Amino acid sequence: MAIYPWQMEIWRQINAMRQNLPHALLFQGRKGVGKLEFARILAQGLLCEMPQSSGEGCGKCLACGWFAQGNHPDFRSVEPEALTEAEDDKPAKGKKPSHEIKIEQIRELAGLVGLSTHRNGMRVILIHPAEAMNTNAANALLKTLEEPPPHTLIILVTHQAQSLLPTVRSRCLKLAFPVPPMEQSMDWLSQQGVADPAPLLAQAGYAPLAAQALSVDELKDMRK
Repeated sequence: MAIYPWQMEIWRQINAMRQNLPHALLFQGRKGVGKLEFARILAQGLLCEMPQSSGEGCGKCLACGWFAQGNHPDFRSVEPEALTEAEDDKPAKGKKPSHEIKIEQIRELAGLVGLSTHRNGMRVILIHPAEAMNTNAANALLKTLEEPPPHTLIILVTHQAQSLLPTVRSRCLKLAFPVPPMEQSMDWLSQQGVADPAPLLAQAGYAPLAAQALSVDELKDMRK
């Protein structure tokens, strides 16, 4: 994982407050601009035992190894069942997986944040996409945001910030992830081997990662 070129200014903002981070960050912007990837890089850097001068994780320490394997004890990712199953490439069994983040998932966090961190460092909780929380889940999270636990950072990633409860939004430091300039997106897509990126960008609402996803061979006939 690496910070995308159009995210460097936001990364500098985060690094400037690294010693005094708020208890909750809200990353908001169009889908396909790299918010989730940015959040994961930030989480790894905060949990790393030997972070680079840039603030990114070293990729070599025990903590980075745990993070890469998805089992760091001080990191928790909360997302709908449907997304989890898609990432694991496992077919759904029985009832259809939920597209919501449920109250049970948020309540589990309350037990987690009540424990000491594994290595006396930070704990990072990532909720994505935050607008997938149903009303009960959002209200349960609000209780944690109102009484933030020590040494814990909650990162909410949302494609539709207006869908979140105003009370949740108001308790987070909001960072906007805008669509990068088209020239920068086209340069990046060309470096990734995407031929003729302009029409793909237009189709993807000028979000570069969404445009890259559209470039795969399986979708060529559909695009035509």
